[in-house]
Amino acid sequence: MRQHWDALRAGREVTQPFLLPSRFAFVPVRLDPGPAVRWNGVPAQRLSMKLDRWYAFVAPTMQLTYASQDQRLLEFAGIATIRDDEGRHQDVRIVFPQPAAPADARALQAALATPLVRQCRG
Repeated sequence: MRQHWDALRAGREVTQPFLLPSRFAFVPVRLDPGPAVRWNGVPAQRLSMKLDRWYAFVAPTMQLTYASQDQRLLEFAGIATIRDDEGRHQDVRIVFPQPAAPADARALQAALATPLVRQCRG
């Protein structure tokens, strides 16, 4: 995203490979810049991400919102690699309200000691 930020802010579409972990492969996606918005008071840029193939009309579109100042992802909405009980990808909205903060050694050890759960609860 950062590599193409100036083009996207200028309103130009960008095609870029996107890693799809569930297929262990890259797929081409087209990023379409949308309007500049305010996201919880933060100046932001909204983008649509679509599969860049002839059959893209059957694939879902994802909405991404990035902070204008530091290009950090604020919100993702669309189909995710998170699966439900039947193994299907879920339609999600993920919000990242705070910038990432480095973890100290104690927090890292606590995270490593925390057991993973078999499924997400909503």
